[in-house]
Amino acid sequence: MMSELQSGHAEVEDPGVLDVFRTNSAFALEARRSFLELCTHLDKFCFFVVALRPYQQLAAAGGDAALCWLRRSLSHLLQELDKSLLQLRQARLALMHVAKKHLQDLAKRIGEAEELQRRWMQSLRHVDELRLDELHKACAGSSTEVNALTSAVREVELKAKAKEGLQQIAAAFMNPDFQARCSLALPDRLASEMRELASNKLPAVESSRSP
Repeated sequence: MMSELQSGHAEVEDPGVLDVFRTNSAFALEARRSFLELCTHLDKFCFFVVALRPYQQLAAAGGDAALCWLRRSLSHLLQELDKSLLQLRQARLALMHVAKKHLQDLAKRIGEAEELQRRWMQSLRHVDELRLDELHKACAGSSTEVNALTSAVREVELKAKAKEGLQQIAAAFMNPDFQARCSLALPDRLASEMRELASNKLPAVESSRSP
């Protein structure tokens, strides 16, 4: 069906578009192709956004460590998301270029424009390109941020923080004042084992899991 719409061979009683976009002229074909590409890339973008929802839930439950654990599969989805986001923007710009071109043609003969064409010209003003660019930058920025949170560098930072936390806990257990205040004696070797754990190299985070 989409290929038929693109070629202009689809028989639709009322497609809801101006007659100028329904012909087989080069301009009309370009307009339909740009519109269909916009729809295609928007669908792909939404697909990958939905696919990332489970990762959002895991990140909320497990924090940055969970994101590092799922790095491999998450990285693939983010790459596809970035690709579809870029294609979506390019398709939008191409479609707006076609629309503005037709707007200029109508403006040159505004006196001959029909009521439907005038309404189309007025409606085009509601397309907020500045806002769309801002949304694109926000989406791209969020993707970049998530990529940074799942990078190998971030994994090293998390390991260092975890090691520091264990060392602080071990030091607290070894503190004579703390041990004197304990109503029950600490298990044998507890403090020394924690200190040993803190001094050892933490295991590497696996990154081959997927939700």
